[in-house]
Amino acid sequence: MENSRYYYANTMNETNTENQNYANNSDEFRLAISARADMRRRELAFDQELSTLTISDEDKTDYGEVIKALKGQSFLEAQNFSVEDYTDYATKYVDTAPNLAAQYYARAAQLEQLSGGDPSSLLAEARHFIDEGKSQGIPKTTPGDFLPDALVLGVQRQIIQNTVLPAPNEVARVIIDDPDLLDDYALVLPENQRTQFLGDLPEEDRIAASLRLDTAVSAVLETASVHTEDDAHQRDLVKYRTTKAFLKSLKSLSGEKYLGSETKFGDEWTTEQITETLSNLRGNDSLRLLRSMSERTTKDLKEVNKKITKEINKGVINPALEGKKKDEQLAFLKQKLDFPEDAELPLTDETIRELRGRWRDKLLQEKAENDPKMAEFIGFTATVLDTLVDTDESIRGGVLAMRFLEMTALPPEMFDHFCQKLVSREYFTPQLADYLTDSRNISVLKKVMGKYGTQFNTIIDTLHQIPNYSLADNELEIFAALSDLETLTPRIYYRYRSKSPEDRRKFAEQIRSLKPQFFRNVPIKSILHRHDQDILAEMVYHAYKPVDMTYDKVAEMLRNIPDCTEHLDGYNFPQDGYELNLTGPVNFVVEKGKSVDMSRLRNFRELLAGERVDREKPYAENFTQALQKLVLNEQTEGSNVRNPGQEELGVILSILNGEHRGQASFVHDFLDRFPQVTQQDAYGYLQGLGEIYGIFFDDNFKQTIAENLRQVPELSDGLTKLFSNTEFREALSQKMQTLGERIDWNVFERSLQQGRGLTRFLGNRGQETAQQFMATTVTRLIKTGYIETVRKEVHTEMNKFVATTDEGKVVRHGELKLFVTKNAASFFAKASAGLCTKEQIDPFTDWENLFNMPIVENEAVVRGMVEARIVDVKGKPSIVLRAVNPNADWVDKVNVPSLWEGILKTAHQFAQDNPDRVTDNIYIVQNDSWHPLSNRSQVSSYLEQRYIKSKPGVSLNLQVAANHSIEKVYRV
Repeated sequence: MENSRYYYANTMNETNTENQNYANNSDEFRLAISARADMRRRELAFDQELSTLTISDEDKTDYGEVIKALKGQSFLEAQNFSVEDYTDYATKYVDTAPNLAAQYYARAAQLEQLSGGDPSSLLAEARHFIDEGKSQGIPKTTPGDFLPDALVLGVQRQIIQNTVLPAPNEVARVIIDDPDLLDDYALVLPENQRTQFLGDLPEEDRIAASLRLDTAVSAVLETASVHTEDDAHQRDLVKYRTTKAFLKSLKSLSGEKYLGSETKFGDEWTTEQITETLSNLRGNDSLRLLRSMSERTTKDLKEVNKKITKEINKGVINPALEGKKKDEQLAFLKQKLDFPEDAELPLTDETIRELRGRWRDKLLQEKAENDPKMAEFIGFTATVLDTLVDTDESIRGGVLAMRFLEMTALPPEMFDHFCQKLVSREYFTPQLADYLTDSRNISVLKKVMGKYGTQFNTIIDTLHQIPNYSLADNELEIFAALSDLETLTPRIYYRYRSKSPEDRRKFAEQIRSLKPQFFRNVPIKSILHRHDQDILAEMVYHAYKPVDMTYDKVAEMLRNIPDCTEHLDGYNFPQDGYELNLTGPVNFVVEKGKSVDMSRLRNFRELLAGERVDREKPYAENFTQALQKLVLNEQTEGSNVRNPGQEELGVILSILNGEHRGQASFVHDFLDRFPQVTQQDAYGYLQGLGEIYGIFFDDNFKQTIAENLRQVPELSDGLTKLFSNTEFREALSQKMQTLGERIDWNVFERSLQQGRGLTRFLGNRGQETAQQFMATTVTRLIKTGYIETVRKEVHTEMNKFVATTDEGKVVRHGELKLFVTKNAASFFAKASAGLCTKEQIDPFTDWENLFNMPIVENEAVVRGMVEARIVDVKGKPSIVLRAVNPNADWVDKVNVPSLWEGILKTAHQFAQDNPDRVTDNIYIVQNDSWHPLSNRSQVSSYLEQRYIKSKPGVSLNLQVAANHSIEKVYRV
């Protein structure tokens, strides 16, 4: 489909080169800017609407007329109508058909323009009725419906071609007295004139004007509307500048200044502007950055919350305490809550809860008054989350918001705001709103979110079915039931509440005793007695507790899922499951007679943390200077004499941790997990280092440099200049030659010649660009010259450790079993990975060669699942294992290599038990991008290292969904 933005870009290029002094004609000055800005906004809306239209053969003629009108090409010559005729027609339809009135006014404006007149007033009428049609919700279903918009844009383009965009210095003079004009100018100011324009403003206004430019232009730069290279470049730069602003705000969290507060333009980026800009840009990259902001600020805020919770706990009385400790707690509370010293405080459950609430509220109020930093931190995080929840990432935003909402330190009004918003976004159940009217419920809701977050909606829906049931008044009963039953569903909770305290425990035990039946390969309707069939769906929910899926959703889906246990007829396997004897937690200790070089281990961490990065300089300058010194063997002042080049290498490698661009990353998380390196955690630390300097480096370093070169113009310009320096080239060539590598500088020269002055967007297909050349060359240098040595040293240190278990015995995670089943309940085993959707029902029921293998602890708790398929590979029926998913809350507690070996042993055992149905050939799938949790990342990483990297793989078109297949499997 031909795109109007193409014509906009050409028009702008034609007119932007002409500049003149508009100092004496401010009306014409503003018209030149506002007309272009209005056109860019309208063309964006036009493109977005037109792109949704399906053009049939019958529509092609009308569509052609729309494109002609868009270009400003006349098709009025053959029609004998005057401007007056068109306006008369238009007035007949202003009340009944605004779109038709707009079309006639637009035709009149076009004819007036062709006649040499001023079409402005007619154009304004056409715009008015186009907007009127939108406000009335009149649909646009054919190309003809877009003709009024196209005519208006065509006429407006001709108007723009007869005006000249003023020079940046002239705009800077006028905009001081009219800052609102900046929002329009943002849409027409070319990026290559931006620096000049800002430089012409008073120095105190430049930062604020810069942020306002980016906030305004971001509204027309969302990914779906970017069609030209210039737009893509501008979008990258806006995102880059916004990221820098976020990092600055994150470090200071100083009081925010809003537009109009102290100067005409305001002071600095506010959180609202940062998040609004990223939200406008949309696209996965901007949403990822919003998620990153939320994750980082929420994580930091949790540390603040821990300290506050610790202080609150000082005033929480434990009724079981006696003697001096209890007297001290009572005295503490009396003092803090201004009770008389001789006041009697009866320590009933209700009194203790009331005292705790009063103490908590008093402490939080004092914190808010005396610690404004905490309030700013909460406000910053809340603003980021608020924006994230409003985007297409509302589900992910909801997950992050729950981590935020459960915090003790969060004020009640903010808790209410987010809960109401998440209800309106259908992330939280609508029943939650009724509990928000009583502030006493908030502490209970926070506790449920913190301990049972994945089941929150089902728990709230269950409690809401009980008339006049106060959460605050029944807190003890609610959490006792959750402790006994592990979740709440309506009928089971009703039965539980109707029993005496002693019988409640017996009932919970009966429910737990039924759970194992749901993991076996028996039809689920035959498990319960006839009089218990009403709790069937609830039992499935209790057995599998699917993540982010309510009981009602389970019940709804279960109605459409038949038992498919007959698919496993003829196979032999134990109904009680295969035992998984895992080693772990495994202890790794330094072998006797050996020692670990702790200073070297710390040095490995420093390389990633970028501790020698000069925070006062832009990262691009740091990176370029470090590379220059590394290649030319220049020593940084105070550098490590034992390990020359380590400081420079650390600056270069710190690009992986993402901090300079506001990105939470795998490396950043690793650095957070190991703020210090001790003997106790040395082995786990070395394991992480091995993964970072191994697969992670190979998969990400070159790509990260290339992305930074594309998005950070200062880095691209700096490295291009450095790579063009003769001394640097000679030194780099010599260094690479000693490493057995060769550089072809002709490639770099050709790429520069083809894209001189456009190194960020060379666009020479089939030809390596200058940026690609630089990213590749830097990667080759760092990997061959340094990383391979680091890998060897990490491997050497890891080899000093030996694995042991307590007293040499196998340690279990409770009794673990791997069941083989295809009853309807087992479908929900996938929900631990978010794969349990309606779209997966047909494959489950139709593909007889597929079955699930839930991993179950103590025959009660589902800890993960494996999907198995019997597939013909190289002419032999073989087992293919896919979706190896330990649950998210368990994966860090299990020894993944040991778990995998147990699963593999079970698969071999299954094959040996069924020699007539399947051969003992076990395969795994390639790393599958169809769903990020097709294999849990910890499992994928292990399988990648253990098998996939060293095996050629077997081509196989394995369908895993209606629209997705896997192309390779690997024998294990």
